Formats: sequence, structure tokens, C-alpha cells
Amino acid sequence: VALPLTAFVIQALVGKKLPRQGDWVSVLAILGSFVLATPIFLKMLATGNVSDALQFNWMVMPGAEAGEGNTSLLNQAVTITVGVLVNNLTAIMLFMVTLCASLIHIFATGYMHGESRYHLFFAYISLFSAGMLGLVVSDNLLTLFMCWEVMGLCSYLLIGFYYQKLSANNASLKAFMTTRVGDV
Repeated sequence: VALPLTAFVIQALVGKKLPRQGDWVSVLAILGSFVLATPIFLKMLATGNVSDALQFNWMVMPGAEAGEGNTSLLNQAVTITVGVLVNNLTAIMLFMVTLCASLIHIFATGYMHGESRYHLFFAYISLFSAGMLGLVVSDNLLTLFMCWEVMGLCSYLLIGFYYQKLSANNASLKAFMTTRVGDV
């Protein structure tokens, strides 16, 4: 997740100034994710089981002082824990997502070559890939939903990439509204 997310930041900030507008940054980032996902997938194939998890407290919100007889849920501390879960399904999805995303990134270097805002296209597609990988490794509904929303935003940005065309504008708005309805 960190590699495509880093590629997004680089592309968004300085991509236009890099050689070939930095398309290679995004391609190398997703290929790096594929290289990191492959041993996890191969371990799952060899052993039949992969299991690992990493969790940490993201936010701790203290509750009000609980007085005598006051056991309201509003008075209890709330801890939001986020993390990464790797199991057999995750191993398969990490491998497939990074493989497909790598091929898409490589194809896009030729397909989008010469377009204005070329570096932004690769920023958007890197963020989309990071969101998808985040969704795959998420261990709870909060981070899964956050990554889903990142992917929805990127869908809007990628579909409406040719914003000068009315049809692209309409399609991106339709996709955005459809995913909002789906989210509810």
C-alpha cells in the first residue's frame, strides 16, 4: 500500500518536472508492490495457509468521568484500532491486484503518452491502486470504507480525466453518484 501511495504523492507534487513526467515512478511502485506480494502468495501456495496481522490504536477518545451509577456508553473511552490482516484470501487478492495493476500501469504509459496532465493520470491511478490494496489488507470496516471512498474518488477523477468533454464530465458525475448510492 505504501509504495503506490508514495508514488501518488511524488506524481502529484513533482511528477510534471520528472523525466517522462514520472510515469516510471508509478510503474516501479506498483511493480514493487507486486514483488512484495508474490512471496506471500507463494507461501500460501506452498503451505496452504498464511496468517499474519498487525494492529495499532489509531485514536483513543477518553470518556467523561463515570460517577457512581453512571454507566452510560457516552461516558466510556473509545479506542479505534486499525491494522493489516493477511490471510489466504488476502494473499490471493494481493497477488492478483498487483499483477493486474502492474499490467495496467505499463499499458497506460503507451496509451496515455503525449496527453496533457499525463503526470496527473499516473497520480490518480497510483492513488487508486493504493486504495485497492488498502481495501484488500484492511482488518476492519472503518479502513475498508475509507479505502473504498478513495477508490470512488479516483474513479471519478479517472473517468472525468478528459473533463473538457461533456460526455466525460457526465460519466464521472454519474459514476460518483452511483458509488455514493452504493455506499449507503
